[in-house]
Amino acid sequence: MALECSKQRGLLSAAVPGAGGGGEPPGYDCERWAQGRHLDAMSVDTTRSLGKGSCPPGPVPEGTIRVYSMRFCPYSHRTRLVLKAKGIRHEVININLRNKPDWYFTKHPFGQVPVLETSQCQLIYESVITCEYLDDAYPGRRLFPYDPYERARQKMLLELFCKVPQLTKECLVALRCGRECADLKISLREEFCNLEEVQKGAPLMVRWIG
Repeated sequence: MALECSKQRGLLSAAVPGAGGGGEPPGYDCERWAQGRHLDAMSVDTTRSLGKGSCPPGPVPEGTIRVYSMRFCPYSHRTRLVLKAKGIRHEVININLRNKPDWYFTKHPFGQVPVLETSQCQLIYESVITCEYLDDAYPGRRLFPYDPYERARQKMLLELFCKVPQLTKECLVALRCGRECADLKISLREEFCNLEEVQKGAPLMVRWIG
């Protein structure tokens, strides 16, 4: 997916109401909302986010890969799930996406997350691309199939899923703000039905990473 956690005011573009687009009520704190609902459980991360004025981290240690992340960002979670599933030694640097440090734009031109950085100063971004890189670069448990057709099929399914996070966010924002969202619910239900129909018999990886 081209859409990452960034421009939309840098929070939760899929999972938390009010994330991005200025849709949250005045004074609404998305991070506090997410923390109250334990949305950070999958990352189990209490690292403080680095914001404007912070010092950049040092070089990535040899034998380790660094992931620039945000605790409640579903796209970052995708990359971090692959890191954990493959048992890759890594360190996490959380970025304050509402107040991004100037140095972070040397890691990603638009200040988005997730970004991977290797000990050779190589930078990889876009969440799906980071997952593919990790699967190709690190041996052991294989998450994507070797067969070209099956790989293409999984990517097609991911593309089919790309409308779901945005519709989910819009629906949650509407519900929280007391707005009518019947049409959104219908659209979301249709997308899920289409996905379920195509996904019948799909490998577990497709269900997990989508």
